[in-house]
Amino acid sequence: MGPFHSKDGNRKHIYRDKNLTKTASIDESSIEMSPVVVWCDGSIDLTKNSDDDINTLVQLGRIVSKKRKLIHTFNDLNICQDFIKHVNNIFLIVSGQMGRELIPLVHDLDQIHSIYIFCMNKSTHESWAKQYKKILGVFTDIEEIC
Repeated sequence: MGPFHSKDGNRKHIYRDKNLTKTASIDESSIEMSPVVVWCDGSIDLTKNSDDDINTLVQLGRIVSKKRKLIHTFNDLNICQDFIKHVNNIFLIVSGQMGRELIPLVHDLDQIHSIYIFCMNKSTHESWAKQYKKILGVFTDIEEIC
């Protein structure tokens, strides 16, 4: 059995992995309508409560549906890619370094609505990001995205 499993046919999935910073419980029927925020960055470590990670989550919380208030965080590219394949209407925020690898793999999927590159060095990532129409920008400040 893979990391996703269905329970009693109600289409609820539980995603568990040692590299996933949070265990996400997904009810696909509620996800269909509202955007799903996915934040993928190799430096995310919510167990350490870093001020930078917490601030980013607070800012992202401003744009998440009041009904669900759920942000899916990943620090492993492969796990994030697997998650994306199983969910619709994704608003993807990805670090520049992980974006170079992840975006070519997921950009053409219908479930990706929009992509934002959140990085430390805008000029490094703007050139390659231009080739992908779903990338709406390269940002160094999370407030620019929110």
